[in-house]
Amino acid sequence: MNEEFGSKLLKQTARIHFPFILVFGIYVVVHGHYSPGGGFQGGVLLSMAIILLDLIWGPNSPLKISYSKLIKIGALGILFYYAIGAYSFVWGKNFLDYSALSTHYTDHPGEIRALGSFGIELGVTLTVFSTLVLIYKKLQEGPRH
Repeated sequence: MNEEFGSKLLKQTARIHFPFILVFGIYVVVHGHYSPGGGFQGGVLLSMAIILLDLIWGPNSPLKISYSKLIKIGALGILFYYAIGAYSFVWGKNFLDYSALSTHYTDHPGEIRALGSFGIELGVTLTVFSTLVLIYKKLQEGPRH
């Protein structure tokens, strides 16, 4: 899997579809609390866009993400999730109890709760994205001898 796989047609098709896959992945994350979807599904779509480029171009992929960056992205996602959950503990509520967010910002409690939910979705998205791309990269390396 370390050589180019794509023909001119595959490369052109991937160039055209790549931005649409990214936008759809972001749409799924942002609208996850209104419709089916959310962090996990959005993370899968975003990772598949990166993997598509890597499958077609091989080592000459136009978008390369290093292992260290992927690990940092995954850690940032876990930090988002934990920070929002731990915020509830500070105010004496249960872990991930969004009512802790809305009681301290009383202007628009519904919007604050939705923002907390979005933060959780964003954390899940980043973690799923980085994990799937890391798994792909490890499988691409092949077995150790």
